[in-house]
Amino acid sequence: KPEKVTVIKFNPNTEAEGIHTVEFPKGTGNNVVLAFECSEECRAFCYELKAQKFFDPTPQEVRLASVESQCEDLGVLVQVIPKGARISPPRGQVKELGVNSYVQEQMDRIEEEQKAIKRKNQLDHLYAMLGTTKAFAGPGTVLRRTGAW
Repeated sequence: KPEKVTVIKFNPNTEAEGIHTVEFPKGTGNNVVLAFECSEECRAFCYELKAQKFFDPTPQEVRLASVESQCEDLGVLVQVIPKGARISPPRGQVKELGVNSYVQEQMDRIEEEQKAIKRKNQLDHLYAMLGTTKAFAGPGTVLRRTGAW
């Protein structure tokens, strides 16, 4: 495996940064990041995307291990494209850039978990201030006073 590869990004170094994926097999929702061993071949792939009026693809060199780690967390595959493979982009494309639905579900789940943790921490702090015996009280829990009011 190569240490560094070149991938295709959109809006690099911004909050809206994204990475190009190809759905394979088509219609399955399985997304694959193409990681080119050869940066010139990645640039050629970008030019073909631009010819299809595919937003503004930008080749960017990255560490393969970093891409694989991030993609694994999101359930996205990484395919290393060996030097000399000469592949072309598929003709179909999305109408607007967005987040893969699986990734969006994961992001929503994480956001909800973070909100629940924040609420729990706020309640724990409140209960500590009130001197209750419950560290966390759920719905319908009766709090018992342990200190003077």
